[in-house]
Amino acid sequence: MDDLSAVRDHLAVPGPSRETFTRGRARLDRVIARERTAGRRRWLALGLGVSAAAAATAVVISTTAVPQEPPTARQILLAAATSISRQPSEGAWWGNKLVRGVRLRDPDDRYTLQRTEAEETWIPVGAITEPHWIVQRHLGARPATPQDEAAWRAAGSPTSWTYRARTGAEREVLRAEPGEATSIRSEDVDWRLMFADKPLARMDELPTTPEGLRELLETDSRDLPALLHNLSSFIIHLPVTSETRAAAYQLMASLPGVSAQGQATDQLGRTGQAVTYLTPDPMGAGEQVRMRLIVDSGTGEPLAEETFALDTGELIRFTAVQESVWTDSRPDFPAQRADDAVAAAPAGRYWRVRTVTTRTDHHPVGGDDPYHLETRRVSEDWSLPDGRRWSGFRELGARPKSAADRAAWRRDGSPVKWRYRTEGMLVRHQLAPGKGRLTRIEGVPEWFLARDQRSYAELSALPTDPQALKDWLVKAPAEGERPVPAEHLDRFLFSSYVSVLHELPVSREVRQAAYRALLAVPGVTTADGGTRIAFTEKQPDHSVTEEVVVDTEAMTITSRRVETLLKGKPLLPKTMTTTIEAGWVEGRPTVPEP
Repeated sequence: MDDLSAVRDHLAVPGPSRETFTRGRARLDRVIARERTAGRRRWLALGLGVSAAAAATAVVISTTAVPQEPPTARQILLAAATSISRQPSEGAWWGNKLVRGVRLRDPDDRYTLQRTEAEETWIPVGAITEPHWIVQRHLGARPATPQDEAAWRAAGSPTSWTYRARTGAEREVLRAEPGEATSIRSEDVDWRLMFADKPLARMDELPTTPEGLRELLETDSRDLPALLHNLSSFIIHLPVTSETRAAAYQLMASLPGVSAQGQATDQLGRTGQAVTYLTPDPMGAGEQVRMRLIVDSGTGEPLAEETFALDTGELIRFTAVQESVWTDSRPDFPAQRADDAVAAAPAGRYWRVRTVTTRTDHHPVGGDDPYHLETRRVSEDWSLPDGRRWSGFRELGARPKSAADRAAWRRDGSPVKWRYRTEGMLVRHQLAPGKGRLTRIEGVPEWFLARDQRSYAELSALPTDPQALKDWLVKAPAEGERPVPAEHLDRFLFSSYVSVLHELPVSREVRQAAYRALLAVPGVTTADGGTRIAFTEKQPDHSVTEEVVVDTEAMTITSRRVETLLKGKPLLPKTMTTTIEAGWVEGRPTVPEP
């Protein structure tokens, strides 16, 4: 198995040189000397005395001054701001080399795995006028801890794991061995503040003071976690100047809820000073996680950002910064794109799928005069041919389902919010739409079809003949997967054709072949001239009917209804109606509108 020692040997960056620390001590001596002669001058940005800044620097950088107390989060961050402000940030290109990791349970929930990948990004400075490059490489997967390794060995030491994907019958295969590097070239990049919904067009024109950053980032003074999340993006992920990065450190130092953790070691074995705080979890619906930011004590550069679960304290994922550089020389890009098919531009820049799902909440509200609520939510998935993807989401609110439910709701006083507990969970609904979000999907560079990941080049090469497309789907299971059982083949084909007709960025000719093949699936029923197509899968105690409506001009699905019956009665949590918009668009990913 590959372990992180191999990653460290290959990717780790040496710590600050002796020359760097010498320069740091010299700067500290000069600051102290100026303080003795100039009195208590104050920083205009935060009202911090230079003596306090010098003390903070002394705590973190100096190797001769030994503090009586451990450094506070404020001291750590202000020292980092002082050091990072002196780092060069001029050049035509900004490069960021990261190692990303995520922990996940094995498919049988016996042990935890850690998957890592290297990511190198090169971005032109200022307006995006040059191609933007990302180079990615899967570094492998291994048991996360010695206890997990023991459980892994007891399970037979597997070297690959197959997961059920979100699309139902399809699978994703995770492999232990490293993969080949892939290069992605893009003519477009969209930097957007996730929890502020603000685009960043020019990185060299961003605020360089804490006050300016706060005005840019803060949409709600009460939403401190969202502000902290965006500040960490400025510190780690964005090609901003050293002055802007220093302002992000300074603003973070002034905020409540940021705690010092002292010296910490990141996943690549490097040590630095750490602070922790709570932020929204981009991967979870409305959940919070504890973030740990580790900074280099000598240079102020960020070493890593680590995400921990609030309830267990376990590591969920991490991003380790191998190196961030500025250069005037054009980087030596790979000569070949990851997919040659990217050169064949589609009818728009992004493949966008917008779905609005309506379902009846199974739990009645209203006490002695109960009524049911109907909930609605919108999701938008955006993808580029190079594999980058964004996902947007917004709750559209709840409302009484029927006329009788509306009458009971009025008798209940016409509430605009509801809450109840079920199966130990607190459920909340409200009449008004919720706050939307937009998330870049990490670690999912391809699309799922026929139980495996598929690149844009593979999707572009799909057969345009209905029988050939069916043969391809049946013969293309993921590595290590058995053929689809005969009793599930019709359901598998129905789901695959439905996916091709709206989820995947394929040509109209491929969608037309999927539509014709869909009509030929055994058990399918049609209505309205073949535009309304349904399939029912029956089991001894339940049945699932899925009905789709196809726009035969655009060859895309416009609506989908799923009805689940348990012993002849509707199973509300598994019954829903979805309206769908799918197609190529020019606009950039945004938070879904209500």
